[in-house]
Amino acid sequence: MTEDNASNPAEGVAPETDEPIEGSQPEGSEPEEGSEVPEQQDADGEASGDGDGENEDTQGEPEAEELNFGGEKLTIPKGAIPEEVKTKLQDFAKNLEAGYTRKFQDVAEQRKQAEARLETVERLATLEGDALQTFSRGLQIKSEIERLGKIDLNALWQSSPDQARRVSDEMNRLNGEFQKITQETSRKEAEAAEARRKFTDERMAEGRQIVERQIKGFNESEVIDYVTKTHGISAEEAKTWPLNPMTAIMAHKAMLYDRMQASAKPKPAQKQAAPAKPSAPVKGKGGAGVKNPSNMTPGEMAKHLGLPG
Repeated sequence: MTEDNASNPAEGVAPETDEPIEGSQPEGSEPEEGSEVPEQQDADGEASGDGDGENEDTQGEPEAEELNFGGEKLTIPKGAIPEEVKTKLQDFAKNLEAGYTRKFQDVAEQRKQAEARLETVERLATLEGDALQTFSRGLQIKSEIERLGKIDLNALWQSSPDQARRVSDEMNRLNGEFQKITQETSRKEAEAAEARRKFTDERMAEGRQIVERQIKGFNESEVIDYVTKTHGISAEEAKTWPLNPMTAIMAHKAMLYDRMQASAKPKPAQKQAAPAKPSAPVKGKGGAGVKNPSNMTPGEMAKHLGLPG
């Protein structure tokens, strides 16, 4: 009986065995090959935890907006500047940029006009210089023709036909060259005149643009009439005002000033004559009639003579 109990385990008691129980693992032991490692779940948990933290940080950052100042962008937190102020800043920046753009365009246009003007002046100077040189050459040839024309060719043909032929040929050559120079001088003078006209027209157009930018609705006829009547400038000279736009602007200002002075100056009030006061009648003392001394009493006579009574 004792042996049976020793050899057979008691009912309900798990038999002792060396095999490890499934799901249990001694500390310090390595997992067997093929067994699942629960580290992945921890890694996923940590990753999900990190992601939640990043989302929280992102949600915590304020939204940003950009303000454009002439191409330069400024990033500020959204709502940091009131909408009204932001709109005014944006409008100010746009107007400032537009002003700089117009100024740059004006400067570029002025530079272009100045370069074109310089080119025209140089061409005009060249044409006038060439025309002057050609004209000077023509004067020299004309002087040589006049010198040869003083020779008596009839006598020279009799005395020295060869020399007479040379003189005649030279005169014919000089006359032909003189004709060519005359035509070339006329052509160059015409080109120079056209260049001067073009230069003047360009300057006139530039002057008109300058005045129109400064004075809106500039009335040319009024200014011309003002300067001719007020300052004694001839009408022909006054019509060339675009060649000197600044003078035209000053003349316009002077005209407006004179008009303002004329309208503001009070007219002298006419003096009204004071009503005549009725004069009081003059009461003169009537002189006493002089009594005839022959009719005076002795007392009256004594009084009349100033004698003591």
